[in-house]
Amino acid sequence: MEKIIPKFYRVSQLVEMLNVSKSSIYLWVSQGKFPKSFKIGGGTSVWSDLDISEWIDSLNKSDEG
Repeated sequence: MEKIIPKFYRVSQLVEMLNVSKSSIYLWVSQGKFPKSFKIGGGTSVWSDLDISEWIDSLNKSDEG
């Protein structure tokens, strides 16, 4: 069985990838519209690539409907 190694994004990477501001990301998190981050140590917050992919898929599905 192949082991899957998760990937993580920092907020600065999400800002570039999604072309939105940090404040938008944090606002969406507080509103429950964006996945929550988690701490990996040293006060560093990250988001799982799986969570982000699922969030993007949910946006695509809502656009189709």
